[in-house]
Amino acid sequence: MARKGLTEEIVIDAAARLISEKGYDNFSLHGLAAELGIKTASLYNHIASSQKLVAKVGERVLLQLKQTVWNDTAGKSGTDAIEALANGYRRFAKENPELYQLILLIPELGDDEFTTTGRTLMADLYELLSPFCLTREEQVHIGRMIRSSMHGFISLEQAGFFTTPYDADSSYRYMIDSFIRMLSEK
Repeated sequence: MARKGLTEEIVIDAAARLISEKGYDNFSLHGLAAELGIKTASLYNHIASSQKLVAKVGERVLLQLKQTVWNDTAGKSGTDAIEALANGYRRFAKENPELYQLILLIPELGDDEFTTTGRTLMADLYELLSPFCLTREEQVHIGRMIRSSMHGFISLEQAGFFTTPYDADSSYRYMIDSFIRMLSEK
């Protein structure tokens, strides 16, 4: 059942599509092989392991998130850049909810390339925060603060919370505006 012309890129594309459509918890190599019209064992001609495949998809997700944030923050600095970062980050997560969840697998998978890609995204964040931080340690603390705020909000929103009559978009803006005020007062 070998399929001529099948490449690692095609396998990664199909895996990303299936995770996006069905969710990571419902993703399987068996389902991927069926989608590609090959036997499950044939996947190993193109991928080292299921973990490596998920790491490759996760790496791609991080690069897409990085591009989104870069596009949104291009030409901006200071608090305008922080606001653009936060809005782009949330928009990406809302547009790609299942793929966004792969970002949380970085520590679990321990894949060097996936981890390195995550670090490049963090380097961009630290650069945006540098006008507000005197030291690298402060960048790390403030970077963790905004990442935790954004991710926590996004996770709760994706789980179905925030169903009160108050608009979740307004709450997110309020949170980011509060963070920016804190930065401005430093």
